[in-house]
Amino acid sequence: HQGWLQYEIDSDLMTPADAWRVRLAQPVIELPQEVVEGALVEVRMGGETVLQGRLDERVLTVAKGQHELHLSGRDNAGILLDCSGPVLSITQLTLEQIVAKVVRPLGITRIRIDAANAKVREKVNTEPGDSAWESLRRAAEANGLWPWFEPDGTLVVGGPRYDLPPVDTLLLRADGKGHNLLRLAAPRSVVD
Repeated sequence: HQGWLQYEIDSDLMTPADAWRVRLAQPVIELPQEVVEGALVEVRMGGETVLQGRLDERVLTVAKGQHELHLSGRDNAGILLDCSGPVLSITQLTLEQIVAKVVRPLGITRIRIDAANAKVREKVNTEPGDSAWESLRRAAEANGLWPWFEPDGTLVVGGPRYDLPPVDTLLLRADGKGHNLLRLAAPRSVVD
């Protein structure tokens, strides 16, 4: 689908699931059968995949002369937030084994561990009621790492790579020429 009236993508390394929203309005919208809650989604901008995830919610509004469709969802981390992790009490597991035990039962199969020295954990305990994301995050943090999803849907557990050149530079110029930021807010407050 293309020609959306509005789209929004929220992405933050510290927020587990990147969110997306799109809106479409036409005289008549006929939804394909595949557009159902839980459906796999690939969000592209300019032909480039920016995230893969699932459709969480759809709202079709019908009014005289116009239909409006709102779709929203999250990347693949959404399922890790929504589902409980397995209850584990195991010894001598590598980070790769811990991650696999937490996420593979939820359908996440593309996993990359970017760690030079991931430790073997003497004992791994997860608590009943913990989300899969909480279990994954704790395992990553025990090794000084953090989990995130790449745009292609790959779960990465890693850390910063200071040996690589910057991916891009954000530019905001007062004269409005040659910058690549649309908007920047710098709030300051004495409240808190």
